[in-house]
Amino acid sequence: MGELQLAFRFTCLSLANIIYLYGHPLLPKMHYLHPFTVNQVDSLRYQAMNIVAVRLGRAEPPLHKEVVEYMLDVDSHMWSMRRSKANFFRIVSLFSGVISMSKWLGEICKWKNPITTILVHLLFCILICYPELILPTMFLYMFLIGIWNYRSRPRQP
Repeated sequence: MGELQLAFRFTCLSLANIIYLYGHPLLPKMHYLHPFTVNQVDSLRYQAMNIVAVRLGRAEPPLHKEVVEYMLDVDSHMWSMRRSKANFFRIVSLFSGVISMSKWLGEICKWKNPITTILVHLLFCILICYPELILPTMFLYMFLIGIWNYRSRPRQP
């Protein structure tokens, strides 16, 4: 069989029309006049969960209602150890680059590796004398780090 390739091109005839559309609120006016109460939102969430549970219960293999409740987190306002651990590890991964960079700079200040310390001090002196090289040097290092990490990329999806 052959391949079918589709290409979508999103264009607008008028930039003013796009700005007008983005300036409008996302929800209907009635939502801002009479917003849902917390109980109504919980009721709607529970009804949606029931609809999904019924449909997945008829699927092959069937999923039980408890599994769907656990996956959809119907009681999202309650504290969850699983979500708190996931959020903690997201924050840790966000700051891991800054933490490793500060550890590396700390090792340079303590002269743990004298060759690296001398090279970094030499680089700082060059960047002080030629400040126009700061951005190209940063881009070069990002490129080299990308090439270095390319070797350990995941091979299988």
